[in-house]
Amino acid sequence: MRKKLLAQRKRLEQNLKKIADFDPKVKNRIDFDAVMPDFGSEEDDNAQEVTNYNTRVGLERKLEKKLNDIEGALKRIKNGTYGKCIKCKGEIPQKRLEAFPEAKYCLKCQE
Repeated sequence: MRKKLLAQRKRLEQNLKKIADFDPKVKNRIDFDAVMPDFGSEEDDNAQEVTNYNTRVGLERKLEKKLNDIEGALKRIKNGTYGKCIKCKGEIPQKRLEAFPEAKYCLKCQE
């Protein structure tokens, strides 16, 4: 699972770097800031920049959350708690971990 998580982390970081800049000032979690594209100075260009930026912000948040979840799973692997629900401490089913290696809750607690 560690290899799978590391590969996912790499892909997410590559995708985030295409639309956002890493913010090193934020501590205790990974943070990126979406970049405003520059298509020109015409009115139509500016409208397209705003539309594109709004899309980037939404995508950045989604990818960033997934990346932070993966980082959490890697930390749980390191400290020996991976595969255990962080709420009830019960085992997370293997099939769930295969589908969502970053899962931190069992199905019952996830609901």
